[in-house]
Amino acid sequence: MSFPKRLWRRLGKASKTEFALDSINTIALGYQGYISVIIAASKLGKDAVGPIHGALFLAAFAYTFVHRGLLKDLFQKKKWKAESIRRSQAIGVALSQLANNVRTNKFTTTSLHQIEQGLLSAMKSEVESVLGDSEGIYLSVNLIVEDRPSTELLIVLNRSNLDRELYKTYPKDDSMIAWQAMKANGFKYVSNYKQDNGKPYRSILAFPIVSHADGKPQSLGAISIDSSIAGHFDGHENKLETVLLFYISIQKLILTYRQKFNLWRPS
Repeated sequence: MSFPKRLWRRLGKASKTEFALDSINTIALGYQGYISVIIAASKLGKDAVGPIHGALFLAAFAYTFVHRGLLKDLFQKKKWKAESIRRSQAIGVALSQLANNVRTNKFTTTSLHQIEQGLLSAMKSEVESVLGDSEGIYLSVNLIVEDRPSTELLIVLNRSNLDRELYKTYPKDDSMIAWQAMKANGFKYVSNYKQDNGKPYRSILAFPIVSHADGKPQSLGAISIDSSIAGHFDGHENKLETVLLFYISIQKLILTYRQKFNLWRPS
């Protein structure tokens, strides 16, 4: 039996055991779903797995060691313990849904949108846990890609906060921090965004979603995090990049399937 299958079964068995901390159980369930994605994708052939396989495995292990959620659960406030458990559950649900799509080779705009919603909401919770209590502060995590089919504009494909417009398009210019990150293949941060159009944010931190499928880096899109507080991400940029690595790797896989099946907007 291959290593992924052994690990998948081991995590499946572990997820049914009563642990002292609920977060251990939900993380086990999440990784069981994650391994399911890898096994299913491997059936599509090497081209379907390729660098995504390695990137996701690295991201999963990085997430395990960097997140430190298991230790924090012993000491953190009850609110943040609950948030940690909720994030783990969201990861498990999103990965299980994605694994099912891959197994059946059936993808829809709606199903991928729902999976992304879970990921973006979990990312927002991760950001809040790094920054501390953000009560009363507007914080949003957004998925931005090139609009299709022309790719001349950028489009907000999904958001953690659905109180703002989806599928809004923007020109590709340097006033878009997400576009700067996509061009540079590295994160970009503006701590005091100058604008007078009534938007609710002042700080913008953007991370590119980079593919190496053709042997060279290519930005598929960006995760843009907005805050209503100027300087909100000061000193946290590198830590947030590490903490969000796992989620961004999963989002890269989703965008790969959006691209393959041309699933960008609802029909």
